[in-house]
Amino acid sequence: MVLSEGSIFSNFFSSKNLFIALTYRCNAFCEKCITRYNRFKNQSMSKDNCEKLINLLIENNYTGTINLGSGESLTYEFLPYFVESLLNALPEVKFRILSNGMLFSSQLPESFFSSRILWGITLDGFFNSELQNLQKGVDVEIVKENITSVCEAGFSKNLYLNYTMNNQNVKSLKEYIDFAAKLHIPKLFTTEIKIYEGFKHLDKYRLSKNDKSFIKKMKNYAQSLNFKYAYFDTAENEFCRKKCFNHQGYVSPIIDMDCSVAFCYGQEDKLLGNIFEEETFIKWNSLYGKLKSNDNAAENWCKKCSSLKDESDYFSVPLSLNPYLRK
Repeated sequence: MVLSEGSIFSNFFSSKNLFIALTYRCNAFCEKCITRYNRFKNQSMSKDNCEKLINLLIENNYTGTINLGSGESLTYEFLPYFVESLLNALPEVKFRILSNGMLFSSQLPESFFSSRILWGITLDGFFNSELQNLQKGVDVEIVKENITSVCEAGFSKNLYLNYTMNNQNVKSLKEYIDFAAKLHIPKLFTTEIKIYEGFKHLDKYRLSKNDKSFIKKMKNYAQSLNFKYAYFDTAENEFCRKKCFNHQGYVSPIIDMDCSVAFCYGQEDKLLGNIFEEETFIKWNSLYGKLKSNDNAAENWCKKCSSLKDESDYFSVPLSLNPYLRK
């Protein structure tokens, strides 16, 4: 299946971003995470499908950014093969790889520090005491050592940090900012803990009004430093994902571990078929055309996005993809 101008494949492979779940295995256990309830928990993409996906991306000359996440990507046996094959064959392709940082180090393959790869390391606290009852399997001191080793090896521009804020770790926000600034990490993110429906036991970790006031002060502090970009999601004004397709005019198709395809993030449970079947692209193209040409259709589609909080301040969970959450 090869892209040609105006073909059923052209819109899909012209997407600026693709999200690919190579694995659902993880070396950590996070209370807030729904990945451990996924239908593919502890499973990874087969080598055969990995090879076929590589060939498909090369055949269609994909030039956007491939985002790797879901499980811990560094646990995936064929990650070096996947990344190096595409870097060598596609001179414009880029990667954004998410990690908890435990396996991240300057000793990784040299290709992992290509200027076309951006690593996103998420911290759920700046000290181990702040991870208590929230995260197991992660030693944040080791993670900080790993980040430091990578930066001292000259690769600080190859990564960004994200701090998942809750009322246990918000007091260490300044230490987190100073840590990133000292290592000359150009991009800094902070995001509020995301609590899904069925996870009410995590309500006790929600940020208070005082916490949010403190975060705004820390946002101003971070922006006074030399970061290229500093994002604080609780302090942003009028931030809304609801109209991302309608307003931004682009989507990020999702290719799951079994090579099933979903149209975009937040609608992962609306599967269109398998990436290796032409019928999938026909369905994807039809939906793309409908949403792009009809604002009302796009608005109605986005209203059902699972990345939006409901009236009770919880994020919805697509149970068809996370059957282990069912009681």
